[in-house]
Amino acid sequence: MAQLYVTALGGSPRALRGFATKRAHLGAVAIFDIQVALEELKEFQENTGLWQLTASCLREVGTSSDLTVWSREVRLIEST
Repeated sequence: MAQLYVTALGGSPRALRGFATKRAHLGAVAIFDIQVALEELKEFQENTGLWQLTASCLREVGTSSDLTVWSREVRLIEST
């Protein structure tokens, strides 16, 4: 099982946003497709009263909440 965690930098704490399972032999490489709706990455901004994307977030993929095997910081841009 692969689990996707997202942390808004300067915002909300780390949260599980998606997961996928796949059968694979021990030691094999598996490619997972974990889709997350853009709406799930928005945070409530108390000063504006709106749900907005944060400027940057950290994406982490692991096999459990305490074992990260891949991470990358990304910048989110919402077009109007």
